[in-house]
Amino acid sequence: VFRYTFMNTISTDNGTTFSCIAINNKGTQFQSHLLTLKVHYPPLFVHENEILLRQLRQGKDHTLYCNVSSANPPLIHLKLIRPNNTSKNVEFKVKGKHNETGIIHFNKAHVNNSGGY
Repeated sequence: VFRYTFMNTISTDNGTTFSCIAINNKGTQFQSHLLTLKVHYPPLFVHENEILLRQLRQGKDHTLYCNVSSANPPLIHLKLIRPNNTSKNVEFKVKGKHNETGIIHFNKAHVNNSGGY
């Protein structure tokens, strides 16, 4: 029995295939099937290490997006969090095949919409 431990796998390792080869002084034997590596990793946000500052013009409509580029297993839920803001003019939606895009829409932005989203 041969065991191998993969160390420090990254998302791009997902789907990598391997086969086994046994060699001794009588010859070489190839494994009859391939082994495929499945790497699980958390959702990755586009602009993950960047603070995004957007200035909205009061009285104008604006739309902001929160994008997740990938996840394995696929994203189950994306939740948009509103700061202490009870404004009725802010809509939150989640779209995409795997719920990977969060949309924040400001209908006639107001100074009360200020804060982190």
